[in-house]
Amino acid sequence: MTGYALDEFRSQSSWSKIVHPDDYDKFQDFCKRIVSSRKSCELEFRGINRKQEFEWLHAYGQPILDEKNDRVISIVFTAKDITERKLTEEAYHTLVDHSLQGLAILQDERVVFTNQALAEITGYTIDEMLAINVGRLPTSQLREVASDGIIH
Repeated sequence: MTGYALDEFRSQSSWSKIVHPDDYDKFQDFCKRIVSSRKSCELEFRGINRKQEFEWLHAYGQPILDEKNDRVISIVFTAKDITERKLTEEAYHTLVDHSLQGLAILQDERVVFTNQALAEITGYTIDEMLAINVGRLPTSQLREVASDGIIH
């Protein structure tokens, strides 16, 4: 996946060349969270493979404890390449965010997602639409919201 040998992951200094510079602080916080909580944690971040290409990784960090001294002595990482998924998500968000069609997702009588096009069509802001609880609207207001295009 990354092209690096296992030995290259053993020193803490090597992580600075493997983790994308914009995600390095987030990665360090991830490691600190594992040490302080003494529990497994997960993180999605960008890595840099041996070919100097960026790839998205979903990492799991598992602390190795020295129970005698009650401290973390090491962290074992496993990672999965999620680059394709992240690129697909990015393409989806670009499509939805730039769509000329108004889009909304309702869940449990609430608007949980909407795009800017729907805000422009209805005159509501995105925040106003996200605050709407469709189930609590009076019938007359529900008709008005539906006729404005928020729900069909």
